Amino acid sequence: MKKLWCVLLCVVLALSLFVTGCQPASNGNDKGDNTGNEKPTEKPSQSSDLPETLKLVLPRPIFSKSPQGTVVEEKWHEMMEEYLGVKLDITWEELPFGEFMEKMPIYKASDDWGDAFLAGLDDQEILEYGQAGRIVNLLDYPDSVKNYMKYLENPVNKAKVTSADGNIYFFGDVSVSSHTGTQSTFAYRFDTFKKLNINIPETLEDYYQAAKKIKSEYPDSYPVGGWDTNVWDVFLAINHTSNRIFFDGEKFIYGPVDREEAFKETLMYLNKLYTEGLLDPEFITNNDEEVRAKMINDKVFMVPFFWGSWIYEFVNSNPDRPDVEWGIANVLKSYKGEPGWLLNRNIKGVNVVPWKLIVNGKTKYPELVVKMIDYQYSDEMFTLANYGIEGVTYEVDANGEKQFLPSIKQAEDPTAELAKYGVNISMSVRSGIQWMPQDNDAAIKLMPPVPCYHNGKFYEDVFWKFYSETYPEDARPPIEPPLTYTDEENEIVSTNTTALNTYVDEEMAKFINGTRSFDDWDNFIANLTNYGDYEAVLKIMNGKLNQ
Repeated sequence: MKKLWCVLLCVVLALSLFVTGCQPASNGNDKGDNTGNEKPTEKPSQSSDLPETLKLVLPRPIFSKSPQGTVVEEKWHEMMEEYLGVKLDITWEELPFGEFMEKMPIYKASDDWGDAFLAGLDDQEILEYGQAGRIVNLLDYPDSVKNYMKYLENPVNKAKVTSADGNIYFFGDVSVSSHTGTQSTFAYRFDTFKKLNINIPETLEDYYQAAKKIKSEYPDSYPVGGWDTNVWDVFLAINHTSNRIFFDGEKFIYGPVDREEAFKETLMYLNKLYTEGLLDPEFITNNDEEVRAKMINDKVFMVPFFWGSWIYEFVNSNPDRPDVEWGIANVLKSYKGEPGWLLNRNIKGVNVVPWKLIVNGKTKYPELVVKMIDYQYSDEMFTLANYGIEGVTYEVDANGEKQFLPSIKQAEDPTAELAKYGVNISMSVRSGIQWMPQDNDAAIKLMPPVPCYHNGKFYEDVFWKFYSETYPEDARPPIEPPLTYTDEENEIVSTNTTALNTYVDEEMAKFINGTRSFDDWDNFIANLTNYGDYEAVLKIMNGKLNQ
């Protein structure tokens, strides 16, 4: 469950490989008069038959504890009532996030969503539910979604939330950032590298030689570790390929075939690490807690995929091993000597992630509920969610920039201190209806620095900024454009990729651990079409690009 929690949290901070987006004309974060005070959002016109009190039932995931009773939650309620012009009587149905997600099939089967709901629906389900009237089409109320639509001025972001019929049935999860960093880091045991006088690797050969040196000094270790498929995902990205269909900057291609040489080179490299006892043989079955234990107990010294916040939360703060120092460095060069791709990348400006906050088609006052959620995308609500209340949690400096108060920044745990007030950027206590737009730059201000290495120097910096400031923009993976499928196209894509992906993953594991010989490589490639017609899928996807 912890892994689910951490990964889902990082969806908010860090985007998946090849996530789409670019700097829009407006980022929805206009600070108004440069004094730090937002321009108040103009109230939308209202019909005369509004209720005096709007009674709502709103299911809400909880991350550490409920925001009810916090000053930010109370301020949210006050601002919302003033904006809508009605009193609010809200029944919050709260569940821990893990339980909330586990209950999702029950929610979906029963339509027991309350009046608005953070729904675990895929794009096809959203289309079906929207066309059936089970969820509200936001475009039916154009005057009530003006705040949200500011974030969709970039056509790429708008495409992410638009269904195949041209309608928009949900509010997406929005983040705003001036950085292109990432939460997923390339981590090393710095104290061991310094002790053994090993240079931080820059190439795949450097990485191999470093692992061999550590193995000779720690024979009971497996120097390279990780969990799940993250290890091969990282090395495939380093070599500019994938085990899936991906966007190469011009068109969609299939990694195992269209980048076959790089794909094979990656598996041969991982096989070498595995065969020589340099790669943890449990890397597929490990969970994140097991990896962190090995990182502290001299069993793993190089982790090519590690969440940046875990460095200060877990491995560099263990009282039993104060000598342990983990740090981050840039990804390796590819087998051709090119800068390797980052596995994940953030996007400057506005990025919209299709977490789907929907309005129930059965709600009594749909326009009012739409207005209510839309107001969460206003400038003043953006500030409330990310900084809290001026004079209580933040102040405005001489340059007009918002800064957290010393009582927050100098606290032993700034995010925990901020959570006491119900400020959403704390990540653990989140006020309002989830998700409210997130300011990644505000989050950065709360993060402690971690050990870093770049250009021959060890220093400290915030991990989120590190990859933004040290990694060349043109060496990042191409931004994948969002695609929307018809029912028929969706069926073709799903039918031809599900079994194919499973087959490829199973055979990759065999090539890495040596149970399948590379002498049988041609048969592996020839057998791909028996599991799925990837060419038919590519035809659909590239046809969408041409549109």
